[in-house]
Amino acid sequence: MIGSKPKGDKMRKLLCALVLVLFLVGVGITEAAIDWGRIEDTLGRWEMNIISNVAKENGLNEEQTILLFAIRRVENGETPIEFGVGQDIKRHPAKRYPDDPEKSLRTQARWAAGTIKKRYVSGYISRFARLYCPKNWQAWRRMVQTWRVEYTL
Repeated sequence: MIGSKPKGDKMRKLLCALVLVLFLVGVGITEAAIDWGRIEDTLGRWEMNIISNVAKENGLNEEQTILLFAIRRVENGETPIEFGVGQDIKRHPAKRYPDDPEKSLRTQARWAAGTIKKRYVSGYISRFARLYCPKNWQAWRRMVQTWRVEYTL
């Protein structure tokens, strides 16, 4: 056809547009904003404050902080295993405050935050799930992903 561009140019523009969209979506995922209202609704202000302070103490970024809150929601353990840390180990040091809910939550949160800080690589939740919950990592990963989305604006 006279005056029409070759098909290669149209394909190149389409691919460029697709790459741009994928880039923008990727930026949105890695620059997560925390939905504090939703966290407070599901965990309560008391837990939210303790966990967010632990996240700050450990230098967690927003993505890591959201992961910490998601782990708390998924594990949903009672004192002294709020984050599931050491639940299969009889005398694990993260379970040393069974009679003090505040110390217990803070201790469990610190262990979980330390694990996130040392072991979590952005975008590799499956690898982290295998480490954090090796017995049932696939279901754990799905649940954590669900809560990460819930806690992100």
